[in-house]
Amino acid sequence: ALIGAFASQPAPGLIRLDRDFASGEDSEAAVYAFRILLATVGGVTFLVDEARCRALFEHLRSGTLCATLSRTVVDARRTGIFLHREARNLPAVPAAEQALWDGRRRITLSDRPSGLVIAPAGPGAAKRFTPEGDVPASLLRKALAAEPALWRGGERLDLAGGDAAPPAMAIVPAVSPFTRRRCRRRLFAAMIAAEHGRKLNRGMLFCLARGDALPMLGPSLQSSSWVRARTPTGQ
Repeated sequence: ALIGAFASQPAPGLIRLDRDFASGEDSEAAVYAFRILLATVGGVTFLVDEARCRALFEHLRSGTLCATLSRTVVDARRTGIFLHREARNLPAVPAAEQALWDGRRRITLSDRPSGLVIAPAGPGAAKRFTPEGDVPASLLRKALAAEPALWRGGERLDLAGGDAAPPAMAIVPAVSPFTRRRCRRRLFAAMIAAEHGRKLNRGMLFCLARGDALPMLGPSLQSSSWVRARTPTGQ
């Protein structure tokens, strides 16, 4: 609910949080949500350390800052808190018909990708994108530059023109923390707890991982369609 209420995506790779995200009364839920967002934007499988995330979150309450955590740049300004992938260690890999790129994007190509490379789009990516509202143009450029594109022989194909047009490419965002089963179970548990103002202990985590009932969270939560749809089963 916190992410749905306070987060938006003004451009691919750029997340914007309202300033009120960091100023609410329920800091436990906000920190959980913030950890998930940092891992997702950075393409990291595991959630960032809670103590480090909480320290950064407390700084967000006090004003503007720019910091990097879990491969994610956090740029807090008067107009919002912006998250995007940092520019370091972005992969350049041979293209495949299906690939998970940088832990953030699932890419499917319609044709055989002979001789193609999937690599960061680079600075030219923002030329065809018009900023909306008061989104800083500098952040837009940085976010789009870290998005994937097809390259051949040092040329980005969608900018090369002529007969160098790239094959059809579908790009779907990937939520990296949910790509490992163990992390999925813990994240589902954390999100349920945060939604209901509770922090799970080990016993509660174990029950949720097995799909057992959790009466301590209340009957309304156990019967909700959200839990039935999202609680993972099996190992």
